[in-house]
Amino acid sequence: LERFKTPGGSKVTATAVLPAGPPWNKRLGSLVAVAHTDPANDVTLVTLFDVATGRRVRQLIGPERPIKALAFSASRPLLAAVAGDRTVTVWSLKDIDKEVGALDGVS
Repeated sequence: LERFKTPGGSKVTATAVLPAGPPWNKRLGSLVAVAHTDPANDVTLVTLFDVATGRRVRQLIGPERPIKALAFSASRPLLAAVAGDRTVTVWSLKDIDKEVGALDGVS
């Protein structure tokens, strides 16, 4: 877990691993999701990393309370988080193989 760097001072509260080649994207490599709190900005974040390279793939803003558990869907491009107050947040990962900010059809 030390390989996947979160901002200094943040506290890791949950992790989940998506094995390489899920049914919804056979070309996708393995990912790890790391939930962490950023006390300086009073925000909960989920950072997705490429397991092979350690590169940050995406950063998601989480619920208000710290995340207690994360889970990837085995059959669909979804990541779910459960916070301490039992709030459930679900993110779509259908565009996870695209760079953030990239627009289709624009060169």
